Amino acid sequence: MRLNYSMLIRQRRKKERRRRLGNFIFYFFIIVGMFAIGYGTRLIQERVPFPLLSESYTVSSGEQDIIERCSGRDLFKTSECLVMSVKTFYKYAVTDDNTDLTFSELKARGGDCRDWSMLYEKLGNALGFESTLHYVDKEGDGTRDHVFTILSNEEGYCVLDQREFWCIRLVEEDN
Repeated sequence: MRLNYSMLIRQRRKKERRRRLGNFIFYFFIIVGMFAIGYGTRLIQERVPFPLLSESYTVSSGEQDIIERCSGRDLFKTSECLVMSVKTFYKYAVTDDNTDLTFSELKARGGDCRDWSMLYEKLGNALGFESTLHYVDKEGDGTRDHVFTILSNEEGYCVLDQREFWCIRLVEEDN
């Protein structure tokens, strides 16, 4: 069997042109996207250092007690206050995800990530922040393996996850 070298060379050149065109298109959209994001928002992210508060926390008597304690603060101090307040009675216990625990039940017997996230979401909404639950599928099998809460407003956002939290402040970019 005789090989046609000129045909092989043409096929290779054609593949090489397609690859170059694909790379060009890919990098073009990356650069345009970076330009649009960088200049469209004019914001940068800045990690917020903690602790912000130097107060001691006592075990809360109820949701209203936590809301009163944490109200009137900015997003970052509120997030710290919420987590520090919950830490005073936090207990991890696996619970049925089809059952919503009351504050008293959660305080008495504890709960899992879903229960604590739902409490943070409820408290965040009551304090006037945008609160959302975010689910994680760690194993890629379509099941919700973990959940955490994000509180946000125009200042930035904070991730509240059981006994931990961290925040990002959105800052206008200096030119």
